[in-house]
Amino acid sequence: MKRNRTKLVRKKRVSKRLQGQRLSSALAFFRDRKSGPPKPANRLAHRTATMAIFQNLEALHSALISVPGWEETPPDALEALETKGLAHDHIRIKGRGALLRVPRFGQFGDDAEANFIYQSTGFERCVASGRTPQLMGTLPLSETLPFGAFIVEEIIGRRPSLPQDMPALANCLAAVHALPMPPEDARAPLADHQDPVEELLRLIERHIKFVEPSGMPAMAREQVMKEMTWARNFLAKVQDTQIKQPQTLVLTDTHPGNFLITAQGAAIAVDLEKTLYGAPAVDIAHASLFTSTTWDPEIGKALTVEEIGAFYRHYLNALRNLGAGDLAQQIRPWLLPMRRLTWLRTTSWFARWTAEIKEKDQTDTVSLSSSPQDLASQNPPASQSAGGPTLRSTDPTVMAAAQDRIAQCFNPRVIANIRMEWLGPGSLKDHF
Repeated sequence: MKRNRTKLVRKKRVSKRLQGQRLSSALAFFRDRKSGPPKPANRLAHRTATMAIFQNLEALHSALISVPGWEETPPDALEALETKGLAHDHIRIKGRGALLRVPRFGQFGDDAEANFIYQSTGFERCVASGRTPQLMGTLPLSETLPFGAFIVEEIIGRRPSLPQDMPALANCLAAVHALPMPPEDARAPLADHQDPVEELLRLIERHIKFVEPSGMPAMAREQVMKEMTWARNFLAKVQDTQIKQPQTLVLTDTHPGNFLITAQGAAIAVDLEKTLYGAPAVDIAHASLFTSTTWDPEIGKALTVEEIGAFYRHYLNALRNLGAGDLAQQIRPWLLPMRRLTWLRTTSWFARWTAEIKEKDQTDTVSLSSSPQDLASQNPPASQSAGGPTLRSTDPTVMAAAQDRIAQCFNPRVIANIRMEWLGPGSLKDHF
């Protein structure tokens, strides 16, 4: 009996050692890779095919030629592009340098008209930065297009390579954040988060209850709940002292897969449907956290603390170069606290999404929004539904990839490594 127990102990030790080796190998893979898979030169960086694209091009063409300026578009000018995204279909209008961006559902609930207006406004408010596509027109809501469609400038570029392109992402975000803030009464319909900490924590609180049913390992849950305790205390401190952080136009969904790099090396942000007025520190965090930089398998790369610190420094310098030195100074004390909250936002959304998947069959309706990464970045306006639309017939390849990425983000050692960015020693506070 004693011999059997000894064998069992040895087996457990070997198992733990192998698990540690696998995790170390995984982290090394993401840190050491220079970029995603080889890409053809001058590739149009549209997403690869994993689910059905918009099929009724004839009806779409009929809607397009009813828009002033597009009446002469021939039917064969429409070319449906392959996509792996879940929120939109993309159809090229050949010869016009434009894409039709067709929502599959509303980002903030079932109010189609509100979604249409919100997305249109997001494009219009960002374009002055010079780092987002121009909105060239819209197709109204109809039976064929229940959420309308958007005619947007086609951006020709490649996916970002990390960490080489992180300075380009920093320049893009700085250009958006440096835009003048409109007066309060001119910010609608975009959400106006005047207390970003409270808004973030309210969102996190709605989803943190899913941590246990998600199947997250106990050691990971323990760390998440420690961060929740810190977050609640931090909100109380902010409210007691009435400290205000700077507020700007922000993109919200800033994981690296939502940017294209042009031939000139400029980063262009292409997903703008979740723009709002809030904390710029959240955009910077979401662009550089492990949960974001490893999300897209074509980009996936875990950044070192030194690389993240260089990204933050480049961003602050970019603000100064744009004449926003005061903003750069004001944002500094908020960079690490908002990074912690942004990680909690993503992780709690991952937990909810995973719990819902466990509860329902994958081919059935999942009562959430587009993808876990989109969910993590969503902060819906208070005037719109917080429940999110339903998603049916999700491609199993997308689901499997998402679940695999989330499982790694739930690994206790991965979480501990992420938390070292703000708990130290050698934390990010020493790098900017």
